[in-house]
Amino acid sequence: MRHHRKRHCQSRRAMMRGPGPHRRGRGRRPLGHGDLRLLLLDLIAAEPTHGYGLIGLIETRTGGLYAPSPGVIYPALELLQDQGFAEAKVEDGKKILYITEEGRAHLEDEATTIAAIQARLDELAGKSEPDPDDIRGAMRQLRNTVMRAAVKAGDNAEAREALAVRINELRASIEGDSTA
Repeated sequence: MRHHRKRHCQSRRAMMRGPGPHRRGRGRRPLGHGDLRLLLLDLIAAEPTHGYGLIGLIETRTGGLYAPSPGVIYPALELLQDQGFAEAKVEDGKKILYITEEGRAHLEDEATTIAAIQARLDELAGKSEPDPDDIRGAMRQLRNTVMRAAVKAGDNAEAREALAVRINELRASIEGDSTA
Protein backbone atom coordinates (compact mmCIF):
# COMPACT_ATOMS: atom_id res chain seq x y z
CA MET A 1 0.00 0.00 0.00
CA ARG A 2 2.78 2.47 0.87
CA HIS A 3 4.53 1.74 -2.39
CA HIS A 4 1.40 2.61 -4.40
CA ARG A 5 0.99 5.90 -2.54
CA LYS A 6 4.60 6.83 -3.26
CA ARG A 7 4.15 6.26 -7.00
CA HIS A 8 0.94 8.30 -6.98
CA CYS A 9 2.68 11.24 -5.26
CA GLN A 10 5.60 11.10 -7.65
CA SER A 11 3.36 11.20 -10.71
CA ARG A 12 1.28 14.01 -9.20
CA ARG A 13 4.43 16.06 -8.55
CA ALA A 14 5.51 15.43 -12.13
CA MET A 15 2.17 16.73 -13.41
CA MET A 16 2.43 19.87 -11.27
CA ARG A 17 5.82 20.80 -12.72
CA GLY A 18 4.28 21.60 -16.07
CA PRO A 19 6.03 21.40 -19.43
CA GLY A 20 9.78 21.21 -19.68
CA PRO A 21 12.31 19.48 -17.50
CA HIS A 22 11.48 20.54 -13.91
CA ARG A 23 10.18 23.93 -15.01
CA ARG A 24 6.75 25.43 -14.92
CA GLY A 25 5.25 26.79 -18.12
CA ARG A 26 8.42 26.75 -20.23
CA GLY A 27 6.57 25.90 -23.39
CA ARG A 28 8.25 24.65 -26.51
CA ARG A 29 12.03 24.31 -26.75
CA PRO A 30 13.84 26.78 -28.99
CA LEU A 31 15.34 23.94 -31.02
CA GLY A 32 14.06 20.45 -31.64
CA HIS A 33 16.01 17.23 -31.28
CA GLY A 34 19.00 17.31 -33.64
CA ASP A 35 18.34 20.90 -34.73
CA LEU A 36 21.21 22.30 -32.67
CA ARG A 37 23.74 20.12 -34.52
CA LEU A 38 22.42 21.29 -37.89
CA LEU A 39 22.43 24.92 -36.74
CA LEU A 40 26.01 24.58 -35.48
CA LEU A 41 27.10 23.00 -38.76
CA ASP A 42 25.40 25.79 -40.72
CA LEU A 43 27.12 28.45 -38.59
CA ILE A 44 30.50 26.74 -38.96
CA ALA A 45 29.98 26.60 -42.74
CA ALA A 46 29.40 30.36 -42.79
CA GLU A 47 32.34 31.19 -40.53
CA PRO A 48 34.72 28.77 -38.80
CA THR A 49 34.79 29.53 -35.08
CA HIS A 50 35.14 28.00 -31.61
CA GLY A 51 32.45 26.74 -29.20
CA TYR A 52 31.97 29.92 -27.19
CA GLY A 53 31.85 31.90 -30.45
CA LEU A 54 29.00 29.67 -31.58
CA ILE A 55 27.15 30.27 -28.30
CA GLY A 56 27.50 34.01 -28.89
CA LEU A 57 26.29 33.73 -32.50
CA ILE A 58 23.18 31.82 -31.44
CA GLU A 59 22.48 34.26 -28.62
CA THR A 60 22.81 37.20 -31.04
CA ARG A 61 20.66 35.42 -33.64
CA THR A 62 17.83 35.00 -31.09
CA GLY A 63 18.00 38.56 -29.78
CA GLY A 64 19.51 37.37 -26.50
CA LEU A 65 16.58 35.08 -25.68
CA TYR A 66 18.41 31.77 -26.11
CA ALA A 67 22.02 30.90 -25.42
CA PRO A 68 22.80 27.18 -25.27
CA SER A 69 25.11 26.18 -22.46
CA PRO A 70 28.61 24.82 -23.06
CA GLY A 71 27.32 21.52 -21.66
CA VAL A 72 25.00 21.29 -24.67
CA ILE A 73 27.27 22.84 -27.31
CA TYR A 74 30.46 20.88 -26.77
CA PRO A 75 28.94 17.36 -26.93
CA ALA A 76 27.12 18.41 -30.12
CA LEU A 77 30.40 19.66 -31.61
CA GLU A 78 32.14 16.41 -30.65
CA LEU A 79 29.37 14.46 -32.39
CA LEU A 80 29.76 16.57 -35.54
CA GLN A 81 33.47 15.76 -35.53
CA ASP A 82 32.82 12.04 -34.88
CA GLN A 83 30.39 11.99 -37.83
CA GLY A 84 33.05 13.57 -40.04
CA PHE A 85 30.99 16.72 -40.65
CA ALA A 86 33.44 19.07 -38.92
CA GLU A 87 37.10 19.14 -38.00
CA ALA A 88 38.92 21.14 -35.35
CA LYS A 89 42.22 22.94 -35.74
CA VAL A 90 44.02 24.64 -32.86
CA GLU A 91 44.68 28.31 -33.65
CA ASP A 92 45.93 30.76 -31.02
CA GLY A 93 45.13 28.22 -28.30
CA LYS A 94 41.49 27.79 -29.42
CA LYS A 95 39.88 24.85 -31.16
CA ILE A 96 38.44 26.39 -34.32
CA LEU A 97 35.87 24.24 -36.10
CA TYR A 98 35.71 23.95 -39.87
CA ILE A 99 33.13 22.19 -42.00
CA THR A 100 34.27 19.20 -44.06
CA GLU A 101 33.06 18.15 -47.52
CA GLU A 102 30.88 15.52 -45.81
CA GLY A 103 29.44 18.29 -43.67
CA ARG A 104 28.65 20.43 -46.72
CA ALA A 105 26.90 17.49 -48.36
CA HIS A 106 24.91 16.89 -45.16
CA LEU A 107 23.84 20.56 -45.10
CA GLU A 108 22.65 20.28 -48.70
CA ASP A 109 20.63 17.17 -47.81
CA GLU A 110 19.08 18.98 -44.83
CA ALA A 111 18.38 22.34 -46.53
CA THR A 112 14.63 22.19 -45.79
CA THR A 113 15.22 21.43 -42.11
CA ILE A 114 17.78 24.22 -41.83
CA ALA A 115 15.30 26.69 -43.39
CA ALA A 116 12.73 25.63 -40.75
CA ILE A 117 15.31 26.10 -37.98
CA GLN A 118 16.15 29.58 -39.27
CA ALA A 119 12.42 30.45 -39.37
CA ARG A 120 12.03 29.22 -35.79
CA LEU A 121 14.95 31.40 -34.66
CA ASP A 122 13.47 34.38 -36.52
CA GLU A 123 10.17 33.76 -34.74
CA LEU A 124 11.95 33.52 -31.40
CA ALA A 125 13.74 36.80 -32.07
CA GLY A 126 10.50 38.45 -33.18
CA LYS A 127 11.75 38.99 -36.75
CA SER A 128 8.96 37.19 -38.60
CA GLU A 129 5.80 38.90 -39.77
CA PRO A 130 2.97 38.18 -37.33
CA ASP A 131 -0.24 36.54 -38.50
CA PRO A 132 -2.98 39.08 -37.65
CA ASP A 133 -5.32 36.26 -36.53
CA ASP A 134 -2.74 34.50 -34.33
CA ILE A 135 -3.25 35.93 -30.84
CA ARG A 136 -0.85 33.47 -29.17
CA GLY A 137 1.87 34.24 -31.71
CA ALA A 138 1.34 37.97 -31.21
CA MET A 139 1.54 37.50 -27.44
CA ARG A 140 4.78 35.52 -27.81
CA GLN A 141 6.31 38.20 -30.03
CA LEU A 142 5.22 40.93 -27.63
CA ARG A 143 6.76 39.03 -24.71
CA ASN A 144 10.01 38.57 -26.63
CA THR A 145 10.08 42.26 -27.55
CA VAL A 146 9.51 43.30 -23.94
CA MET A 147 12.23 40.91 -22.76
CA ARG A 148 14.73 42.32 -25.29
CA ALA A 149 13.84 45.86 -24.23
CA ALA A 150 14.28 44.95 -20.53
CA VAL A 151 17.68 43.40 -21.25
CA LYS A 152 18.67 46.48 -23.26
CA ALA A 153 17.53 48.78 -20.41
CA GLY A 154 19.72 46.84 -17.98
CA ASP A 155 20.29 48.72 -14.73
CA ASN A 156 19.23 52.08 -16.22
CA ALA A 157 16.35 53.03 -13.88
CA GLU A 158 15.03 55.71 -16.25
CA ALA A 159 14.86 53.31 -19.20
CA ARG A 160 13.22 50.60 -17.08
CA GLU A 161 10.63 53.07 -15.78
CA ALA A 162 9.86 54.26 -19.33
CA LEU A 163 9.42 50.65 -20.43
CA ALA A 164 7.07 49.93 -17.52
CA VAL A 165 4.99 53.01 -18.42
CA ARG A 166 4.71 51.88 -22.06
CA ILE A 167 3.74 48.34 -21.02
CA ASN A 168 1.05 49.67 -18.67
CA GLU A 169 -0.29 51.98 -21.39
CA LEU A 170 -0.49 49.04 -23.79
CA ARG A 171 -2.22 46.91 -21.15
CA ALA A 172 -4.76 49.67 -20.48
CA SER A 173 -5.33 50.08 -24.22
CA ILE A 174 -5.95 46.36 -24.67
CA GLU A 175 -8.31 46.24 -21.68
CA GLY A 176 -10.19 49.23 -23.08
CA ASP A 177 -10.50 47.59 -26.52
CA SER A 178 -11.69 44.24 -25.13
CA THR A 179 -14.53 45.77 -23.06
CA ALA A 180 -15.98 47.70 -26.01
